[in-house]
Amino acid sequence: MVIVTSTTGARSDDNWYLVQVKANSLKIADRSLRRQGFQVFCPVVNSGRAKDGRSMTAAKPLFPGYLFVKVDPSGGPWRAINNTPGVSRLVAFGINHPKPVPPLLIAELVLRCSSSSKQPQADRLQPGDVIQVNAGPFSNLVSTIDSVEPDKRVIMLLEILGRTTRIGISSCDVVKIRSGCGN
Repeated sequence: MVIVTSTTGARSDDNWYLVQVKANSLKIADRSLRRQGFQVFCPVVNSGRAKDGRSMTAAKPLFPGYLFVKVDPSGGPWRAINNTPGVSRLVAFGINHPKPVPPLLIAELVLRCSSSSKQPQADRLQPGDVIQVNAGPFSNLVSTIDSVEPDKRVIMLLEILGRTTRIGISSCDVVKIRSGCGN
């Protein structure tokens, strides 16, 4: 799935709104909103799994079923979003008007997503980085990277029964929490 992230940056005066899309209609909603002249942002992350002994990654939406759309609420065209093919509704917390997403949230998401690779830039793992495992039997475990293998496997240090043990795990199954001391 190719999801275009066409934001060049978010300013504090930008008004971004959350749009819920219909099931399996993310690309349709994205294309339809762009045709109407809206700027659309769908942050993606790489999700990985092992298949036939190789690790494979695929870009998946960070918020499945949702897009961010830049709208000028005073201009009035925001009501057209609800009638856009693929769109379920513009998320509104009030009766009449939708509430904008905090600008700082959008700015942070834009900064963390690379427009070329569509993945968080902070995912470059190095020895000494603190990581959290997000899949498998070690899910939610926080550990330190001992080394990174050429086949994209991460060797992490795990304390088991009073001994430090080295465990190998796919780099797709971990999230970097913070850089190591030397980085």
